[in-house]
Amino acid sequence: MHEVTILNEKGEKLEELYSLIYPDFGDLNRINSHLRIPKKKNRLEHHMGYQLSVWFESFYEKVWQAEISLVNMLHILDQGINDENWFNKTRGGFQLFTQFEEKDHFLKSYYDNYSDIFLYKVSSALDILANIGCIMYDWNIPKPSFEKCWKIERNQQQVQKSNPELYSKLNKIIEKSIYQKFRELRNDYTHNFPPSTPTSGVIRYQDGKGPISELGGVKYRVTTSFSGENIIYITSNEMKNLCIDIWDMLIEIIDIVDDHMI
Repeated sequence: MHEVTILNEKGEKLEELYSLIYPDFGDLNRINSHLRIPKKKNRLEHHMGYQLSVWFESFYEKVWQAEISLVNMLHILDQGINDENWFNKTRGGFQLFTQFEEKDHFLKSYYDNYSDIFLYKVSSALDILANIGCIMYDWNIPKPSFEKCWKIERNQQQVQKSNPELYSKLNKIIEKSIYQKFRELRNDYTHNFPPSTPTSGVIRYQDGKGPISELGGVKYRVTTSFSGENIIYITSNEMKNLCIDIWDMLIEIIDIVDDHMI
């Protein structure tokens, strides 16, 4: 009987935590009211053909999935993630997240998951635009991506010639600092330490003081700090601000596409 009581308590606690991570319809409308939502134009199959119509549907599906992930992020953050003071220096060392309770760990794990999904969906949507461009303008670009179409020099002539205004405006997006930050975050989530996780404190850099490590054929000197100064972490609130800026960037791209590509 005692074991059943423990299981019930754990189940009730888990149910209470799960109730915090999914917005109800009222929360969804409230959060969405503060976001710029893309207005989807009426694209008829007889206007652009079935193939392009399918690609555009896929593009807007990715945008919608990014929006849902962002809404879930904002809702979870509203419940409170206590990670502003994530670093605590101690005698001879440091501690991380000493103020975290079970709720903080639970909410942060879901928050980080949605921020990763959000960045992935935005990246996927942008690459679909590259495929649409290749179909519409007959670009000869193998395995097209957003950067390949609007940044790589060898593709510049054919892309620019087919639609100069579109090329110019999307190229300006790529030059923005928020786009560069978006690429950095997405790359780190995929290949390195997630930006929402404190790094190891190890720094690899090249100098003339006797390299001690070799990665990918390049020699590096490796340093680490037991005091924690080299540890990098993006707080949940900082990530929220970055993702909102990235969302606004995506809406700006959609506006450009609606004005110059459709």
